[in-house]
Amino acid sequence: NFLSDAKLTAEFVEICERRNLFAHNGGVVNAGYLDKCEAVEFKWTEKPSVGDLLSIDDHYLQRAFARFFMFGFFPLHMIIQKNYPSEIERSIDYCNSCSHDFLSAGLTKMARRVADFGLSSARSKGNQKQKIYLTINKALSYFLDDNLEKGDQREKVNKELKSLDWSVTDSTTKLALNCIKENYEEIDTLVQNALSEDVGYYEFSTWALFEKARKVDCFKDAVSKHLGLKFME
Repeated sequence: NFLSDAKLTAEFVEICERRNLFAHNGGVVNAGYLDKCEAVEFKWTEKPSVGDLLSIDDHYLQRAFARFFMFGFFPLHMIIQKNYPSEIERSIDYCNSCSHDFLSAGLTKMARRVADFGLSSARSKGNQKQKIYLTINKALSYFLDDNLEKGDQREKVNKELKSLDWSVTDSTTKLALNCIKENYEEIDTLVQNALSEDVGYYEFSTWALFEKARKVDCFKDAVSKHLGLKFME
């Protein structure tokens, strides 16, 4: 039940009501705005009063886009997975792809939310490969989050990785784990093995997985060596 996320629902309602104030009341707070927000138990940082003039800064606008995206994306995939069983696998794959797009754009929180949503479906309806990819993306959402301290990053990454059994994995997954753990001792062999699984120049150059590795000399040297061309960061 998507509406069980009371916090997200309340934030969505507040955004809609704030939009109404700007469209119809010059951005000035009225009783209707307050009543509707209170009805869904929206939590203000500082509650406005009737007659106050609201504003929209960059941070608020980005949050609003995020809430609108989630309020459309999550219910859509819930409906698909419930009513079209043959499309469940494709739906989960799309969640994985979308979470990676957010990682590539530097929107780590959104990547984490989408990966977490995809995992909730993959655990009961998906396959092991989907669980692995989504778990890696969720771990990357912490690994690439510059707002987290290094220690917090590592703690959260390790917690996510411990949620799966990695004893049986392919070469690409082994390379992924080592890059996330920043363990480059066997990087030459790992890169060579990943090439046999169709990981090539495009993947090494664009995947968010390798964002930090692309700044490490031994990784760049290994890619250049086994691809037979100069690898540019």
